Amino acid sequence: MHCTGMMGGAAGAVLGVMTAGSVAQVTHTVFFDGDEPGIGPGASDFSFQGANFFMGQVHNFGTPALRASGEFGWMPQAGFVGNAFITFDEPELVTEVRFFYVHDFDFTGPGAAIFLDSDGNELGSVFSSDTTFPGDPANFVSFSSDAGIARIEFREQAGFGLGYIDDFSFTVVPAPGAFALLAMSGLAVGRRRR
Repeated sequence: MHCTGMMGGAAGAVLGVMTAGSVAQVTHTVFFDGDEPGIGPGASDFSFQGANFFMGQVHNFGTPALRASGEFGWMPQAGFVGNAFITFDEPELVTEVRFFYVHDFDFTGPGAAIFLDSDGNELGSVFSSDTTFPGDPANFVSFSSDAGIARIEFREQAGFGLGYIDDFSFTVVPAPGAFALLAMSGLAVGRRRR
């Protein structure tokens, strides 16, 4: 099965259309605007639907061009023991990540997001863009990998700041066994009705 998603409201879960022939996919989106429990203004380390955010802060600089939607975004921070990062509870199942990624030299310098697999091997990277206007589609970045994405590390590109993030989405492909179990339960229910 394949699930084609569209970003949803406050819950962040995504619905889609399934077609035969591939595994079902589910996309989760966090908007950082307080609609998700525990992810409001000032939140630092938090988890959402299997994604874990560390060393950053939900913030509003008052500059609309830093955001894709709503009033807040997540600002990764550099620290003495390392930079901000995101991990996933089931990395082998996370195949795609997409988010609004910008910088504005008044608030934060340009950053790079480095994608790693569960063995720590670098899969690739994306870079923040200079701000243009709120929600500019050109300021969204995405990365996908069949190997699974275990971790995203944020690194400085100009000596300060790691960029600014909003509308963070990630796609999970459920394990084939989970889908088979669901299909078998559906067959069992169908037989009982006869």
